[in-house]
Amino acid sequence: MEMDSIPSIGQELKSKVSVLAVDDLKANLISLEQVLNSDEVEVVSALSGAEALRKILKAEYCCILLDIRMPGMDGFEVAQIIRADPVFAQTPIIFVTAEAKDQEAVFQGYESGAVDFLIKPLSPQVIRAKVRVFADLYRQRKALDKSQLIAKLYGQLKESNEELKQYTTIASHDMREPLRRIHCLVDLLKIEAEELSNTEINEICDDLMRCTVEGLALVDDFRELTQIVNADCDLAPSSLSDILTTIVEAKREEIEKRGIRVKIDASPIVNANADLVKELFRSLIDNALVHTGEQTIDIEFASERKSDTGEWVFTVYNSGSSIDESKRETIFKPFARLASYQKWQHLGLGLTKAKKIVERHHGRIWVESLKNGVSFRFTLPGKKNDKIAK
Repeated sequence: MEMDSIPSIGQELKSKVSVLAVDDLKANLISLEQVLNSDEVEVVSALSGAEALRKILKAEYCCILLDIRMPGMDGFEVAQIIRADPVFAQTPIIFVTAEAKDQEAVFQGYESGAVDFLIKPLSPQVIRAKVRVFADLYRQRKALDKSQLIAKLYGQLKESNEELKQYTTIASHDMREPLRRIHCLVDLLKIEAEELSNTEINEICDDLMRCTVEGLALVDDFRELTQIVNADCDLAPSSLSDILTTIVEAKREEIEKRGIRVKIDASPIVNANADLVKELFRSLIDNALVHTGEQTIDIEFASERKSDTGEWVFTVYNSGSSIDESKRETIFKPFARLASYQKWQHLGLGLTKAKKIVERHHGRIWVESLKNGVSFRFTLPGKKNDKIAK
């Protein structure tokens, strides 16, 4: 939700509110409209209990003026139905009765959920005063809700900014490494170019190219991460089998060159953001390819559904690599390294992006080090009737 779309608290406190008036006599409703309609209050009329219930489903009301004696569904029945629904249970109900001495009706009314009673004929001053109280309470509650929403959005924005600040700090630190190497290599060429052989010069140029590629990859990773953090996570039915097939096909040349065996079990159609999930699987596949060197490995994709919640648990397994138990938590942090020292062999932001995408879907991700490889496991919300794509 954009901040511009949220009315200010001041606007909320001055907003026009609606009152639902329910009476089987049209003349009574017209009288209520004449008494209450103003720049601050609008009366919405209903000629029966059934009509009132339909209108309650379509709008919010600061209170309900409900006639007790109506043919068909009387006021008590309407009130009981309203009170049974948690969404509308807090809407104040003022019963209107023509029987000033009807004590039984009064008791039954309070048991049905009434907060007040009005006796016909209605006093314009009294009814205006009572409605004004409930209108003010309604506005104050809505203003408080808005205040809490704004505070929540501010907290989310602050958290996001702190996260991006952390990523920026780490990225700028790690970016210095390829730039430092480029600087040293250029100095070497300037100082010793005349004494270097063509082969040595070519090796230095190759190293310069590698440094440039690494630096650009860091920039691309960081740009993609910021896009994930800030992107709208719109959900739609998505076939994970189709997404996986697309990614594997894009990696076909490297997979065939290394003789990698890929297995995709039946994957579900789930409610997810297809673009983000595609980036999630791509990051996990890239991680498997990069950190197994030139080995011939197995990459397997599997899914299972929890019977109690419908939640999906996905597994991306690759053989040929391992992770120290002490690194299981830090592996998802930006630019983590698998060992205490590796010559410019970062995990980069791939796994950080994967974690952020899973969190955007209100899931969780973790890694399991197995005897013959590594399994990355993550969850996505699901329903018990989600389909399986064969």
